[in-house]
Amino acid sequence: MIRHRQQGVALIYILVLFGLMTVVASRMTSDLLLQTEKNIALLERQQARHYAYGGEQYVALLLEEDFQEDKKKKRHVDHPGKSWYLTQSDFEADEGRIEITVVDEHSRLNTNSLLAPKKVGENNLQIMTNLFTALEVDPMLAQRVKDWVERDKDPNLADLEQGDDKKAGNQKQVVTSDTMMASVSEMRLLDGVDETIYRQVMPYLSTLPVEAVVNINTASPEVIRALSDKLSEVEVKAIIDGRGKDGYASRDDVLKLPQLKGKTEGGLKDAAFDVSSRFFRVYVRAEFRDSVFQMQSRLVRNSEGKVEVAERIFGSVPDWALADRKS
Repeated sequence: MIRHRQQGVALIYILVLFGLMTVVASRMTSDLLLQTEKNIALLERQQARHYAYGGEQYVALLLEEDFQEDKKKKRHVDHPGKSWYLTQSDFEADEGRIEITVVDEHSRLNTNSLLAPKKVGENNLQIMTNLFTALEVDPMLAQRVKDWVERDKDPNLADLEQGDDKKAGNQKQVVTSDTMMASVSEMRLLDGVDETIYRQVMPYLSTLPVEAVVNINTASPEVIRALSDKLSEVEVKAIIDGRGKDGYASRDDVLKLPQLKGKTEGGLKDAAFDVSSRFFRVYVRAEFRDSVFQMQSRLVRNSEGKVEVAERIFGSVPDWALADRKS
């Protein structure tokens, strides 16, 4: 009788032990599968990331090849007909795809151009004022941008104006950067700029070195019209139509347009614009299996045609970023 009881207890121990082993084995298997899935997802994302880098380097190669072709032709011009001017272009890749869009940053007004000396800086301020006026944004925003980037100014943007609002204490208290803008997102810090205004002006602004000017071959109608308050919509259209498939070869070709006769003196003639570009923004969306990787890069092409990556930003592309492609 005792012997049978001992055998029963032993059997229960064995069953409990077997159950524990089953639970442990199941947990180990589950953890292993989870870890494997994480590793697969990580590897897939890494591959998507490398695809994005490949897209970036592809654009760099196109820009360098384009420079060499222009050098042979002795005609350094950048326009939408060039091979590097990609608009949501799809490229197939092994188990994935790459979507690339290139934006000429010279197609936008450069906020840092307000730091240009004397008359040039004053003219650039007027151009930006023209743009904001056309966009139905407070034209004083141009002056706020200038005070943001200019050194040795009153550190409180709220002292610029606003009258009753200032007395009521409703203004945004912000310390200026006193240096060039590094990102257009800094506009969001300026007094009077809410989300609506921010999205409204962003497609038309860039943050380039002070000397960088607008490329009239790639600029949008809004930017071209801002170059002179003497230009009408008809004349802006004439400038855009005159670009043709090969773009303008020089500033003089623009100023000699018959539609602009009498419109250039004290206006477009004084505006800082050119027909070639150095800075380019590349937006890449890369897919590999179930993973997606997005980034934007700033490419800089030097005077010898060599292209370097000056900046990378990882994450989704803002919907306003490509707005000026409509032109």
